[in-house]
Amino acid sequence: MKIKILVFGVVALFIALSLGIGLNYHTVIRVRAEEENLIMNPGFEEGFLYWDPDEQHGWWQISTTGSHSGSKCAETDSGSFKGQLYTAFPYYPEIKNGVKYKISLWVKLIGVSGESVNAHAYIAYKGGEERVYLPQPTSSKTDWQCIETTFTAKGDGSLYLYINVECYGENVKVLVDDVGLCVVSANGGFSFDRAIGSSTSITITGFVIVLAIIVVFFVMVKYRKKIPPRAGG
Repeated sequence: MKIKILVFGVVALFIALSLGIGLNYHTVIRVRAEEENLIMNPGFEEGFLYWDPDEQHGWWQISTTGSHSGSKCAETDSGSFKGQLYTAFPYYPEIKNGVKYKISLWVKLIGVSGESVNAHAYIAYKGGEERVYLPQPTSSKTDWQCIETTFTAKGDGSLYLYINVECYGENVKVLVDDVGLCVVSANGGFSFDRAIGSSTSITITGFVIVLAIIVVFFVMVKYRKKIPPRAGG
C-alpha cells in the first residue's frame, strides 16, 4: 500500500510540475518577445541616429525636458507646420511572413486640437506592399498617451515607420518617444498573450484536479482500513 501511495504521489507531483513548467515557459517567451524592440534608437537617446527627420515640410529637434522615459524625446513645435519623421534607410527592420507584430509610439500633444498625428508603417514585400495605420491620439488629453496597432506580415520584407504631424495654431507642440515594433506571435498566429492566459488556467485547474485526486485517494484508503473483514474471508 505504501508503494502505491508513493507512486501515486510521484505521478501527481510530475503532472503538477509539468503544468507549472509550461506556465513558466510561456511566461519567459512572452517577456522576451515584448522586450525585443526592432526599432533602433526608439527613445531618441542618441539624437536622430537611425531616424530621418524631413526638414522640407517642418522641423524636428531633440528635447531634453518632459520625455516619456529616459532623458530625451523628439519634439516639433511651430505656429503652422507639417512635420514628418521617418525611420532612416537602411535601418529598416526585417519582417517575417506569418508573424504578428505590434507597432506603438508614445505622443504628447500640447495646444493641439483635431487630428494631428498621422502615423503609419510602410511594409515592402517581395512583389507587394502594405500600409498599416495607427489610431489617432486623443487631442483633449494633455499627458503622454500610447497609440498602437497590430498586423500580421503577408510575406518576408522590410518596414519603415512614417510619422506625420500636422498642427495649426499658436503655441502648439507635439512630442514623440518610445517607438516600438515588437513580435506578438509567430508560426501561424500562436499568441503569447493567449498562451500565458491559457497556461495559467490550465495550471490552476491541473493543481486543483491533482489535489482532489489525492484527497479522494487517501479518503478511500482510510475508509477501507475502517471496514472490518468479512467473516470467513
